[in-house]
Amino acid sequence: MHVPADGTMYSLKFDGKDYPEQGPRIPAGTTVSAKMTGKLTAQATTKLNGKVFDNEDWEVSPDGMTFTYTEHDAGSDKPALIILHRSE
Repeated sequence: MHVPADGTMYSLKFDGKDYPEQGPRIPAGTTVSAKMTGKLTAQATTKLNGKVFDNEDWEVSPDGMTFTYTEHDAGSDKPALIILHRSE
């Protein structure tokens, strides 16, 4: 994944192992892991020096037109929700 707007970059496999996350605003020691939880769903965990920073749920709609991203930050009971719709 590469976010050009802020320079964040990481590569991972959906195997539950931690992979380094890098970027000018990313603290050293940040990792991300991910695993598939269904055919169209995945869960990712971001850690800072081994401590969970946030958990994310990713879901693609069956028609492939919508991506839903739900972020659960450590220490907060209110998730952040982002819904992206594909335009054609």
